[in-house]
Amino acid sequence: MRHNTIFESPANLLMPLPKLALNGMGRQRRADLSLAVAVTGNWVGGRLWLSEREIRFQVNALNRRFQADTAPVAIPLADIASLSRGRLLWFFPTADVTTAAGTYRFRLSPRRTDPFLALLQRHLPSQPA
Repeated sequence: MRHNTIFESPANLLMPLPKLALNGMGRQRRADLSLAVAVTGNWVGGRLWLSEREIRFQVNALNRRFQADTAPVAIPLADIASLSRGRLLWFFPTADVTTAAGTYRFRLSPRRTDPFLALLQRHLPSQPA
């Protein structure tokens, strides 16, 4: 069952490097892309949704060609331990979502990062004192 979407946006998710699959690319393009990934990380484009129960991320069609694992990412809001505003390099804000499984770093357009974090904070389940 799908839950009501309260926020939706194009976004990038920082994925582990082993998920990168550059097969089928020319040697020079593979080298250029590998250098960029080494500097900034394996940021994968897709679409981000926030509902009353979870955050979902789906890799877009272009990026599916270059990733070994393209399964949708679903993060139940009840699993979120903390939220923070991070940075990619020194000027791109990120929305960092920490769970027991690890930290998920989302990069949205700069004008959407803070509203996403504020909306997400308002929808987190109450934590026991």
